[in-house]
Amino acid sequence: MLLYLIRHGEPDYTTDTLTEEGWNQARLVADRLAESGIDEIHASPMGRARQTAAPTAEKLGLPVIIEPWAYELGKDCETLFDDGKLKTISSIPAAYLHRPEFRKLDSLEGIAQIEGIRETAIAGRFEMLSKGFDALVEKEGYRRNGRGLYDILAPTDRHVALFCHMGMTRVLLAHALNLPFHLLASSIMGSFTGVTILEFRGTGVETSPVMLSLADTGHLFGRGGRTPLHCIGKKPY
Repeated sequence: MLLYLIRHGEPDYTTDTLTEEGWNQARLVADRLAESGIDEIHASPMGRARQTAAPTAEKLGLPVIIEPWAYELGKDCETLFDDGKLKTISSIPAAYLHRPEFRKLDSLEGIAQIEGIRETAIAGRFEMLSKGFDALVEKEGYRRNGRGLYDILAPTDRHVALFCHMGMTRVLLAHALNLPFHLLASSIMGSFTGVTILEFRGTGVETSPVMLSLADTGHLFGRGGRTPLHCIGKKPY
């Protein structure tokens, strides 16, 4: 099974909708996904993700299944950091996340217990995202076990797309791949409509997903060019 995690297009965060450029990005990623053999489309309930999914759903003639658990890390997950500002853990400076108290932790549960962070709603959000992800994957024949791996039940060869968010994607990658979340949060930034692909495979008893691509935006490149069209003169976030 291939699971595509697609970040939403450029948004107006105040209205939770896509900008004109965001809609253009959504149409470009739809062209790409139409050639990828997508069998099923899921989306975050947030407006910018649902709108990004719409062109792909229309092109493929598929419904969009809304996943109520698939919310971005929001204001209820913000905590106060050294510069005196409230921020979510996915947007704070890399230097902060490379402190010793973070480096010694290798689990979402551990990160959620650090002073300042444990006072927020982030632990509950981590749990909600992890459980929602595992439920989605189990429908495709892979069940999370107590070893941080996935038991192979009745695997499929289907291609499933989930339109979501960057902070949320970092949490899902930390959970699914057993990677330190603080390193993902401080080191990875995916541009709008970036495509991350996880492959679940294996013929034995259990498996771990493999990341085939990370926040790829090849569909945004101009013909013969090297710069994503939406990045010219803009920040990609």
